[in-house]
Amino acid sequence: MIAGLQELVLSGNPRICPRAWEKFAVAISACSTLRSLYVDFNHIGETAGKMLVVSAAGHRSLSVLDMEACDLTESVGKVSNVRKWSQDWAYS
Repeated sequence: MIAGLQELVLSGNPRICPRAWEKFAVAISACSTLRSLYVDFNHIGETAGKMLVVSAAGHRSLSVLDMEACDLTESVGKVSNVRKWSQDWAYS
């Protein structure tokens, strides 16, 4: 990732395959300055969606993750809820 990157907009990239999103989900943890990530209107896939949620939840500076219209199911949201509870519990 680029040093000092604070906002990354990858909205509407239908040619990016779910496997590439999975690799990207792992890579975003290396960008410690990233604050906003927009991946809306993409076919991310369930696995990559869950990976992005977990990566975002554990990221120190990321406060915005836009995954609108990515054809994800409720299972991705459930990962988000479990991860949020785990973080709250770990820091209390």
